[in-house]
Parts: sequence; structure tokens; C-alpha cells
Amino acid sequence: MENLLIELEPYIRTVSHVLIHSLWQGALIGLIAAIALSLLKVNNAKLRYAVSCGAMITIAMAAIITMASIWPDQNIAARQIS
Repeated sequence: MENLLIELEPYIRTVSHVLIHSLWQGALIGLIAAIALSLLKVNNAKLRYAVSCGAMITIAMAAIITMASIWPDQNIAARQIS
């Protein structure tokens, strides 16, 4: 069981970093979307919907990009164990 935790530790750390980074990234994207929505005309529902959907997709893509950029390399994890 301990060996399994040692092997999974880099991945657990990566997921926790992605979750922490997604908080500030989501807040920033949400702030930008809120500003954009406040500048749009109130009666243009299609454009407001597109901005909101774009913000949600951007939040998901930011999390994926963050995970891809900090995903542990297999060789580095093997060197750390030995």
C-alpha cells in the first residue's frame, strides 16, 4: 500500500495544484465575463449566452492546460523514488 502511495504522489500533487489554480483562474475569467456582460445590451440574449458559454469553456480549457503543463514526467518520478 505504501509503494502505491509513493507512486501516486506526483499525480495527487498535480491534481491538487490544478484544483488550486482553477480557483483563481475561474475567478479571473468570471470577472472578465461579468465585465463583458455588463457592457453588452440587456436585450441581446444570444450574445450574452455566447459570452457565458465562452467563459465556461475557457475555464475548462484553463484547467486542462494547467494540468498538461504540470503533469509529472514518468522518468522524473522514477528517479525520485530511487
